[in-house]
Amino acid sequence: MEDNYSVEQVIEALASVGIPQQVIELVVPIAGYESRVDGVPFVNEAADKLSPSYGVFQINVDSEPAFYYQLMKASGINVEELFTKEQIKQLETNVVGEEEKDLRDFDDTARTYAKTFLAKSGLKTQAELFKLVYNNKSKELGTDDPIKILSNMYVMTVDKFNDADNEDAQALKTKIEGDVSTYYERKQKTEDDMSLFKQAEQSSMENVGVGDAALNYYKLLAQITKRARG
Repeated sequence: MEDNYSVEQVIEALASVGIPQQVIELVVPIAGYESRVDGVPFVNEAADKLSPSYGVFQINVDSEPAFYYQLMKASGINVEELFTKEQIKQLETNVVGEEEKDLRDFDDTARTYAKTFLAKSGLKTQAELFKLVYNNKSKELGTDDPIKILSNMYVMTVDKFNDADNEDAQALKTKIEGDVSTYYERKQKTEDDMSLFKQAEQSSMENVGVGDAALNYYKLLAQITKRARG
């Protein structure tokens, strides 16, 4: 298991669980700031000092116990050893009846287990947890606007990002935003190059002379080479 992740790894983990680019571009700088340890972003075992929030996306187990539970159960953990039947009923549905006491909170043992589980499961599992919480927050707020959703999930960090005088937050935000932008620019360039190759292949199969087809192919190849050098 890696101690910390790169921007590219975080982007690809989020994309692999279906998070759209618009959300990724916003949350990756936030996650980088949230998960810093001694100035290093995206630390796998990052843990907040004031709340039980863990991992790269710093999801609070006290605020989102049902989603931690769901992932722990799906991974094969024997949840019956950690929770009572009454707790499991509420955690399964994430619903508490009007006449029921809320029993979803993790005790210290379950909370420690959740922290260890998240650290050992890897980045994709953390991305899956983020997705569960993000989608639920979207339903709670009645909006698909990622800015509103993330502002609700990460109130303090978003406030710091919006404070132009907070030099520490602005420096990291700018750095990671630049890395995210570079990643997508390179990705787009690769996709464009692949498109040109496909055009060249198609051209070579059309009803043209062999010499013309070869000429078309090498013209396109020259374009790709020029783009790569640029």
